[in-house]
Amino acid sequence: MDDIDRFFATLGETSEGRLPPSRHGTIRFVLHRNGAVDNWLVTFAGGGATAVPDDRPAGCVVNMSGEWFENLLAGRDHTVSMTLRDRAAVEGDLTLFLTFRRLLPPLADTRGPLPEAVAAHAPRPGGGE
Repeated sequence: MDDIDRFFATLGETSEGRLPPSRHGTIRFVLHRNGAVDNWLVTFAGGGATAVPDDRPAGCVVNMSGEWFENLLAGRDHTVSMTLRDRAAVEGDLTLFLTFRRLLPPLADTRGPLPEAVAAHAPRPGGGE
């Protein structure tokens, strides 16, 4: 099982409480990798999400390469910039794709300093440098 399959397989466990409870909808990822096409249907409900391999219609469909999705999971790229650079083609309700960002691993979908770099520049307790 690779990182992409692992991410989707564990989404039900890792997503609990990470979405607004009122957010509902489906997003299908069409991932092109190794000469094949993988479809993952993600359903938002009750403050979390589940994912199953399925090509049913969805409120939002995102087409991208498996390589770019791996970059997204690893924090090497960002959902919005991927869309603007045509690395992710989004059809349907774009807000579902933007909501999906909340389900990514903690450092994914960010483009800032690493936590260690932030901590090194943070003020010390008691006001000392």
